[in-house]
Amino acid sequence: MRRVRGVHKGGFFNWNITNLDVLIAILQNDFAGLLQEHNIVHFQSDLFRDLQYRHCFHADFSTPDLNADGKFQEKLENLRSKTYHFIHSFRTLKDSGRTVFFYKTHETENLLDRIVTVRDILTSYVPYGQFDLVVAQPVEQLLKGQDRQNIYFRPLARLAPGNDATDGHVRSWDIIFREFPHREGITAAFW
Repeated sequence: MRRVRGVHKGGFFNWNITNLDVLIAILQNDFAGLLQEHNIVHFQSDLFRDLQYRHCFHADFSTPDLNADGKFQEKLENLRSKTYHFIHSFRTLKDSGRTVFFYKTHETENLLDRIVTVRDILTSYVPYGQFDLVVAQPVEQLLKGQDRQNIYFRPLARLAPGNDATDGHVRSWDIIFREFPHREGITAAFW
C-alpha cells in the first residue's frame, strides 16, 4: 500500500498472522477477549501469540520471557491502546465509504466456504454493496472461476516469505491494485 499510494493507514490485521479459522473467530466474537495478559506467549523472534484466538502479532517486548521484561506492563498497555484504536477503526468502516479487504493465503482446505463465511460476517461491519474481499493466492492454488458477490480470487506469482514481508511479487500486486484501485474514498484493509 505504501508503495502504491505513498501512505498507508494501519489496521488491526495488518501486522498479524491470521489464518482463516482465526479470522472467522475474531470477527464472529467482535474482537472480545484480545490481549489478556495470561493469554500472551512468545512465538518466535518478535512474534507473540494470543492464545484466546491463536493469532500471532508483532510486539516490542524485550524478551521472550515476558515476566523478565521490566517494562512489560507499560508495553502491554501501549499495545492494547494501539490495538483498541485499530479495532475501533475496523468497527466504524461502514462510515468510511467503499472498503477493499485483501486476504493473502496459502490455505486451500474448504477455502471457498470459509471465505464466504468471512464475507457474510463482514456485513455486520460494512454493508454488502460497500466492500470487496480480494483473496490473493499463489497462482498454482488459485480458485479460478469461483468469484462470488463481493468476493474475488486473484493470483500472485508468489507470496512474500514470512521473514521478509516486503518481498512480494510486485507485478502481481500491481495487477490487483489496478483492478481494485486505491483512491480517496476507498479504505484498504490487509489480513
